[in-house]
Amino acid sequence: MKILVFSDTHGDLKLVKRAIEAHPQIDTVLFAGDYARDMNSLLDKGLTIYRVKGNCDKDDDFDEELVFDIEGVRFFLCHGHMYSVKYQLDDLAARAEEAGAAAAVFGHTHKSCCTSSGGILLFNPGCAGSKTRGNQPSYGIIEIKGGDITQAKIRSTGEN
Repeated sequence: MKILVFSDTHGDLKLVKRAIEAHPQIDTVLFAGDYARDMNSLLDKGLTIYRVKGNCDKDDDFDEELVFDIEGVRFFLCHGHMYSVKYQLDDLAARAEEAGAAAAVFGHTHKSCCTSSGGILLFNPGCAGSKTRGNQPSYGIIEIKGGDITQAKIRSTGEN
């Protein structure tokens, strides 16, 4: 199973739409906040969408973090601003471990990240919108097979 991962669209859905078109076999999307309501545009596509609000979603009625399982893999999803992810990932990793998660998916920094801590995948797809703070717009793909994450990768603008 492949999962598309987005964050920080800030109202700009061009990359999201291109990624959805480029990966028609994908049926699950993770969204790590900042304009979580942007994912409403995907509701008619039959996708399962997990989303959280970020620091720019103050008035939206979405959870700040979620813990859920997909095909035997537990995910911890948050925006990251509550865990100081612009400066370090230790607090995020500790919270994911506390949740029993195999992966922590986050955003906020507008910079992609794919690393691990204590066996937990720490994955930031980067900024899918145009307000990238000098980084290229990007999104992520996580692959699961047999109850394990087999691949996690970042895709930049124009890649499939």
